[in-house]
Amino acid sequence: MRKADCRLCSRPAFGFYAEAAGSRILYYRCATCGYVFKPRSALPTKAMAKARYLEHNNSLDDTGYRAYLETFIDTTSIPFYPSGSDILDFGSGPKPCLAELL
Repeated sequence: MRKADCRLCSRPAFGFYAEAAGSRILYYRCATCGYVFKPRSALPTKAMAKARYLEHNNSLDDTGYRAYLETFIDTTSIPFYPSGSDILDFGSGPKPCLAELL
């Protein structure tokens, strides 16, 4: 099993794969604080992230953005957190779209 250090609390995090858009994506989940994250090697550069960000509209009226968030929730939240759990929605845009869907 793959291991990494949690980027929030520095405790052990364990790797798992999730299916998304026909691909297997590696994530880590911290055994202590529950933080779920991708390995740094899988993260986009700042320029890539900004270019991608500028392509979408952070609104639940944007069907593509809504579908993206629903896929994210289905693969990274629902399987791991019981109903009623507290989940931090940090840095996902000017409107609380993710929080509303959760």
